Amino acid sequence: MGAAGLPGSGPPAEIVGGQEKLSAAGGPVPFALLVRALQIVKAHAATISRCSPVDLVPMMAGLVAAIAKEGVPHAGVDARKAEEARTRIAEAMPAPLVAELATTTATLAPLIGTRSSQLGSAVSQWGTRTALLATGDLNTTFRALANAAGRPPPPERGTERIRWIVRVPEARDAAIFGVSDAYAEARRRLGLGS
Repeated sequence: MGAAGLPGSGPPAEIVGGQEKLSAAGGPVPFALLVRALQIVKAHAATISRCSPVDLVPMMAGLVAAIAKEGVPHAGVDARKAEEARTRIAEAMPAPLVAELATTTATLAPLIGTRSSQLGSAVSQWGTRTALLATGDLNTTFRALANAAGRPPPPERGTERIRWIVRVPEARDAAIFGVSDAYAEARRRLGLGS
């Protein structure tokens, strides 16, 4: 597993890290990885963040079908995979939660459609933005992203660094967020300065 740090499950929060991660106890990059992973676990979205976009669509269709019984998978969703996911999810979901979420799920499901493939990226970006807020350092956030993916750190400067940012969607999102009014406002509200 190397240095990667991944959100596992929760509660309680469970984060999976390789030997390198365990031996690098301090420093800003492990802290950023911890914050990122905890945010994802806190949202109960660890599985979603690690699932491939191709697998997310039938998984989310199965979730919708498990909650909103009359839910029908959208065109383009692998019905067999969606049914497998529905069966597994239905076995694990408490009945009171299903009852509580049924109406909202039935209302939202048609709006999501097959765009659920983007959910994993959105969850990961949210965790990364949280890490950026916590560290206040885009370079640390970039190194944490590379670390989480088990890849070498990004280039320090120059054209290769820009190419790396463009190639890594989470890095690109973090860079854009890091210069946004929303980022400045969030840091101000948290008392972290500008």
